[in-house]
Amino acid sequence: MQSDYFTCYAPSSRGLLLQRAKLLIIDNCEDNTNLLLRLLSKDYKITTATTSQQGLQQINKGDYPDIILLAISGETGSDLDLFRCLVKNSRTKEIPVILIANRYDVDIEIQGLSLGAVDYIIKPLHILVIKARINKQLTAKRRVDRLRYLADIDPLTLIPNRRSFEISLQ
Repeated sequence: MQSDYFTCYAPSSRGLLLQRAKLLIIDNCEDNTNLLLRLLSKDYKITTATTSQQGLQQINKGDYPDIILLAISGETGSDLDLFRCLVKNSRTKEIPVILIANRYDVDIEIQGLSLGAVDYIIKPLHILVIKARINKQLTAKRRVDRLRYLADIDPLTLIPNRRSFEISLQ
């Protein structure tokens, strides 16, 4: 049986279903992307992108990931431009983003965390640490998804409730 850490809630006609968690890895170094893909694909459904533009295209397809792993070089603040776009978009602002940096840079870390990143990891990556941090964020996301579902869906009829209806009118 698959660990509960690797699953997330997904709405369905029968309520919330658990499904394999989806990760989007955005890293301009294909070697890093392939390494993460090889190490994590057994536990997660993974999509990769080597540029910010490809990452945006993946996200705009509408199949939103549960977590985004975004590699930043730390050279300039422009590495966070994609993250800024995600935060401004109402459909993607709730997706947890874990920043992965080539080296430690306190200014970039502060910027990223201030924008809403849920974690900041420095290379070299250790697979057990990466999995532990991803699982921690998936646990938190599952709880939020479950609460959001319970707040918006009538448990008896499984249709949107009054609160959900009023929000959609705004």
